[in-house]
Amino acid sequence: MNKWVPILLLSVFAGTLVSSARPPQSKRGFDVNTFAGLPALHQGRVKPLDSIARSSLLLLSGKQNLKTKETHLSAIEWLMEVLWNGESAKDDEVIQIDDPDVLGLFGMEQTKRRTYSFSELKPYLPEIELQAQHASGLPPQQRSRFQESVLLLQNRLVLFQKLLNTFKPEGQPDFFPIPTREVATGEFAWVSFEEGQALDLHQDQPAQTARAYLELGRAYQKNDSGDFNKTVGLLQSYLADLPRSNARKTRHESLFNRVAPFYQSMTIYVAALLLVCFSFLGLTETWRKSSYYLLLLAFVVHTAGLVSRIVLQGRPPVTNLYSSAVFVGWVAVLFGLILEKLSKKGMASLATACAGFLTLIIAHHLSLQGDTMEMLQAVLDSNFWLATHVITITIGYGATFIAGFMAAIYLVRRALDKHWNPVLAESLERMVYGTVCFGLLFSFMGTVLGGIWADQSWGRFWGWDPKENGALLIVLWTAFILH
Repeated sequence: MNKWVPILLLSVFAGTLVSSARPPQSKRGFDVNTFAGLPALHQGRVKPLDSIARSSLLLLSGKQNLKTKETHLSAIEWLMEVLWNGESAKDDEVIQIDDPDVLGLFGMEQTKRRTYSFSELKPYLPEIELQAQHASGLPPQQRSRFQESVLLLQNRLVLFQKLLNTFKPEGQPDFFPIPTREVATGEFAWVSFEEGQALDLHQDQPAQTARAYLELGRAYQKNDSGDFNKTVGLLQSYLADLPRSNARKTRHESLFNRVAPFYQSMTIYVAALLLVCFSFLGLTETWRKSSYYLLLLAFVVHTAGLVSRIVLQGRPPVTNLYSSAVFVGWVAVLFGLILEKLSKKGMASLATACAGFLTLIIAHHLSLQGDTMEMLQAVLDSNFWLATHVITITIGYGATFIAGFMAAIYLVRRALDKHWNPVLAESLERMVYGTVCFGLLFSFMGTVLGGIWADQSWGRFWGWDPKENGALLIVLWTAFILH
């Protein structure tokens, strides 16, 4: 029976992954999946409406779905409500406020409640804007916690109002902005989703996409799913044929968002962590093998997510802090799996599960800041150096990370385990030493390559800024450990 436990666990988690890839089904019959995959220009890049919905809802509430007493809406369903049923959307509690002093500004007491509706906050908009203007006039290092919180709230309110006015500005039923347009030369040009040009339907001839979005809105407001689905299908066909529409990429990104590979792998890392802990209590080999197989599955999902981001961005895997956390975790898990394969003691699996989970939970919190596939700053926009310096040094960090976890586990086991095995101790020491050697090599190489990149970009090899100092400290510390 014990030999079937790993297979059963793998089947359960694999089934969950497959089910997550299925397109969402709207209770009202609207073709939400096709609408979610429509391309739009937003913050400098073409992305599916699903990504805009998710990042917007994350920035507003810290979540990717909306739960109320009456219903449960996905991010794209919430966006449809905001775009075409704005008065109702104003009553949804989606704007997060955590600071008690900000609540005190409105005469509210802090409770377990964390989100509030636009309608509740509307009477206080002038006061919020006044406080935000005062805070924005100060240097960031001089702002208080209250001032930072007010600025954050102001940004959330502005974002919500932008979404409300995307297709139909308030009080102007005969105007709406268009996400795309055909210019006078006959060439196609994108108009930003956030900064669409208002178009008077009584005076101008709207573009084909503008008419389609207008019909979508009317069908949605009438709750006519048949008309909505027909129009969204025509709109998808039209946009797919336009230059730079990236239709295939937007569909891929929409699927990527739906599957959420990093969140899925994070949950599997937690399950593997629990199993390896059980292995220290009894049924050692069964639970250790189950944990190892789950780690393999999590690593495959982690890798698939990483490759998907590379394809979608057309860049190496590390472009910002979010992708750094994801890639450091991937490297740490890779090393951990190799070490566990060699030792088969369960200790490396414990370190691997911890490293995978912690790096992905850090990445998850970083994703709350907005689009994780944002456009690169001009000075960083170099695929060659992103593929050399950044990846090299991140591999070094990943190796150092897993070595640190292994060493910590070594110390804890030695302090708490009365039956500490000297053979196991020697095995752990060898693994930590070898991993630190690898980490030192790549960290040093990456630091030198970073200096060369800095010399080409800023005209100086070394400037003693915090990132450079941090990289140097890691090199010196690992060298100190080895010697």
